[in-house]
Amino acid sequence: MDTAQFTLKEVDTFADNSDEGVNIDCTKTGYFYNTMRVKATNCFFETNYIDYRVYYYVRDWDESMHAKIKYIYNINSPSEFTYDLKNDFFSGDEFFMKIYFNDNEQHFDLPYIGFLLSKRNSVIEFEDLVLPCNDVKKISLIEDDLFSTTESSSIRFDCSRRGLAESVIKIGDDPDKGQYKVVYVIDKLPQGTKMYQKHEVFSPHDIELSKLSSIALKKTGQRAMIFKTMINAFNTNDLNLVDELSVSVYSDVVGDMFKCGEFKFQSGDIVDFKDLVVPCNEIVTVTLTEHDELFNDGHTVLIPCRPNSQQTVDLIVPKGEVSKEIDRI
Repeated sequence: MDTAQFTLKEVDTFADNSDEGVNIDCTKTGYFYNTMRVKATNCFFETNYIDYRVYYYVRDWDESMHAKIKYIYNINSPSEFTYDLKNDFFSGDEFFMKIYFNDNEQHFDLPYIGFLLSKRNSVIEFEDLVLPCNDVKKISLIEDDLFSTTESSSIRFDCSRRGLAESVIKIGDDPDKGQYKVVYVIDKLPQGTKMYQKHEVFSPHDIELSKLSSIALKKTGQRAMIFKTMINAFNTNDLNLVDELSVSVYSDVVGDMFKCGEFKFQSGDIVDFKDLVVPCNEIVTVTLTEHDELFNDGHTVLIPCRPNSQQTVDLIVPKGEVSKEIDRI
């Protein structure tokens, strides 16, 4: 294909407006831009012309390395205050991804309109978001507050390492809030770059005990994770020395999150999961939530779905103002 066309149309309630296209010469490689003018009509039927500059990048097609972003999940709690009874009454973090390309600070925002909404310990699953690995300079999250915005720390892809990878990204300065992990796969992907923004958010606060659809219950895979026990080897979070805990699990094969138990824990207690079998392909996430009257503390970890392996995972419920190293796998 020698040419392509990019078209911009201004959508208005009061009148039909013109659109204008930019022809892209695909025979030349490199970074380019074009200016396009759009005719817009306001509520008084006055005509305005708005100029837009469109930046684009043309490269030779090859089987270069790509990064497919699979998930973003909240490790501890959102950076913003949330008030919990059954659900989060406040929204938690509302952010979008800012993807910077190369050294000229060109960037792409995802989603294009609106935000990704993350409640406490949410798992955000992306359907088909594939980026050119070597062309991405960095990725950060832009969190929208009432009066300002906050840009998170940034991550970079290591394109020399194939396979499943994860990177920590942080919103704000509080060590007990705003920690996220971005989970992605580095590989030579035949479909190439796809800026597909469709996603789904799974939150432990939006699900009930053992609530799964009949379709999800019937899903199987070539691998499975068998949950054995959960032990409190240290102490409790609550001052009354009894923790009211729930365990929520997300599986990439099941494609959903479910709660597999609610327990009252004292120091030294143990839960036997009776060999709970969860089918998986690449990952499972586990969230431990401690239910208080007002604030439900939680911690989410990702467990790789490795065949023929035994794994022990630490789940640490934040306690007061004490800062702890979290997410040890």
